[in-house]
Parts: sequence; structure tokens; C-alpha cells
Amino acid sequence: MEANKSARNLLISGTFLSWYFGIVYFNGDMAFTTLNVISHGIPYIALIWFFEKKNYRKETGRTGQLQRLTFGKYGVLVFILTILLLAYLEEGLWDGFVWKEHPHVFSLFSALPQIEGNLLTLLIPLLALPQSTHYVLDGFIWRNKGRNT
Repeated sequence: MEANKSARNLLISGTFLSWYFGIVYFNGDMAFTTLNVISHGIPYIALIWFFEKKNYRKETGRTGQLQRLTFGKYGVLVFILTILLLAYLEEGLWDGFVWKEHPHVFSLFSALPQIEGNLLTLLIPLLALPQSTHYVLDGFIWRNKGRNT
């Protein structure tokens, strides 16, 4: 029981430190992104992939093409490339419609019009949906983990 508390405290402390140094101390997109991806993103992606691969093995015979592709010979590569593509799409839409800060990185989205005013009020929740979904999924993962201990 004490080991679980220590692990959770380390995880929360690590998250706090990555946010603090990325946002407050270094105050830079690249510093925050690097610290956040290394401390949170990579373990999160691995957790999801291994959990789903375990379920895939249990459900043999009821799998579709997507599951065979994701957990086949090149499954990890397909999984990671899909996540990277979706992340680039999301960030590109943010930069193209809202920020206009990195046209050299998101050149595919640089022709999008900058949205302002009332339309922005509708667009922001749509653009924030992937992040909101991420937090909901985090809640389910932590809740399920807590039941097993």
C-alpha cells in the first residue's frame, strides 16, 4: 500500500515539475512539449497500446482489420504514426485558425483564415475536444487502476 502512495506521489511530482519548468521557468513551447511528452505522453501511449494488445489477444476471432493492423507485425509503428498524424492535425488546426505562430511548421494550415469573435467561441470547444477526451480517458485509467490495488 505504501509503495502505491510513493509511486503516485512521484508521478504527481514529476508532472508538476514538467509543467513548472516547461511553462514557468523556461517559458517556451518546445521546452514544455519536450518535458510533457517525455514524462507523460510516452508512458501514456505505451500504457494504452499494451492494454489494448492484451485485450486483442483475449478476443481472438472477433477482430477487425484495424486491430490486425495495429497489433500485427508493424503494429507499434502504425499506432505511433496514427497518433503523430492526429496530433499534427490538431496542432495545425489550432495554429491555422487561432494562433498563427508557427507557419513554418504547419505550412499545410497557414492558408486557413484566422478566426475571431463569436465564431471563435464555437471553434475553441471543438479544438479542445481531443484534450478534454484525453483527460476523461486519464480518469478512467486511474479509476480502474485504483480498483485493482
